[in-house]
Amino acid sequence: MKPIILPLFFLFFSTQLTVAQDYMDYMEQGKYYFNKKNFLTAIEKFDLALETANSETGKKDAQNWKNSSLKNLKDYIEKMEQLLEKNEIELNYSRGMINAIYFYDNKITLAIKEDKFGYLNKNGKVTIPFKYDHAAGFELKTGFAKVTRDGKNYLIDTTGKEYSLATNISSINGTTEAIDLREQNLNEIPENVFNYKAIKILLLSNNKIKDLPEAITRLKELTYLDVSINVIPNLPGNIADLANLRQLQLQNNLISKLPDGIVFLTKLTKIDLSNNKLFSLPENMGSLYQLKELNLDGNKLTTLPEDIGQLRSLKILSIQNNSIKHVPAGIANLSQLKSLYLNQNNITDLPADIGRLIYLEHLYLARNQLGYLPIEIKQLANLKSIDLQSNPIPQQKKPLIEGWLPNCMVLF
Repeated sequence: MKPIILPLFFLFFSTQLTVAQDYMDYMEQGKYYFNKKNFLTAIEKFDLALETANSETGKKDAQNWKNSSLKNLKDYIEKMEQLLEKNEIELNYSRGMINAIYFYDNKITLAIKEDKFGYLNKNGKVTIPFKYDHAAGFELKTGFAKVTRDGKNYLIDTTGKEYSLATNISSINGTTEAIDLREQNLNEIPENVFNYKAIKILLLSNNKIKDLPEAITRLKELTYLDVSINVIPNLPGNIADLANLRQLQLQNNLISKLPDGIVFLTKLTKIDLSNNKLFSLPENMGSLYQLKELNLDGNKLTTLPEDIGQLRSLKILSIQNNSIKHVPAGIANLSQLKSLYLNQNNITDLPADIGRLIYLEHLYLARNQLGYLPIEIKQLANLKSIDLQSNPIPQQKKPLIEGWLPNCMVLF
């Protein structure tokens, strides 16, 4: 069995390569796949980062991550071989009826059976039936997949819920629940979009849209809005009227200030504001109590509000490439936090209370001004990786830090 399984293993992971734009994108994607234990794709990303790095520090960073990925991949393969020898696992791929493409969120994969598409979990169990004539894998960014059944197009989520899909203005009708107008060279959102009250998903990324009009708040059922990679300078003041919004993709725009009303979108679970021009965050951000992911990379932030610690559901917080000098003690109240990205700031110290983040698995602090870490860091028993590269930590303190974190990968 071994000669069959291992090639499938490599083929499976090699299909997940995505396109990035620059060094930072490749590094971010590499770390994402590393954390998901998809080490082969991580290696590919770090190789691309090596090719595009424009400094020796960047090359060293990418090489260290690549080396760690190689080691973990080798360990993974060795364990897989041991399991195969003991006949402790079965792979449905060997039946010749399933052609898996990739696992979204390490959980669900596209498959084909008798010319129909469906989706499986990692145990090979059917989670979404084989009923689609055409289908794609779940998109890493949106979490949706495009499918076709009986001549009709849909977006589906990972539970199999279908949303009637239109991909151009002429095909929108009263039953349309999802609109995908990405990469259509739009300068503005077509006005008639706002007349269809059943819309729940609106995808408008990679256009040239200059304004997000207040009329968008007529879409009261909207749960997912993606206007990333446009030239939008601000959000409508009445954005709080989008009370059902759960995900908001605003990255790569020109937003310098958020309206106060954004803190009333209490159903939000994910906000991506990376690569904008934000200098500050509105007061009462802590009221977004269901928020699980917050991305503020690539802005102009110099401080974080103390009430950021009230985001008690937050699992991923990313504030890379800003000008943050101090991490507020309140961050220790993020009791569910698993990944904290603080690379490339001006941070000089960490609060001792950071040791209270007992579920934290990944802590990224590269390219800051840290000369030491508080001893309380040793309380992070679940920490798997900490990146401290390009900080002025004295050489003699490095073994001490490694001793505090014996089960953690420490990068200096």
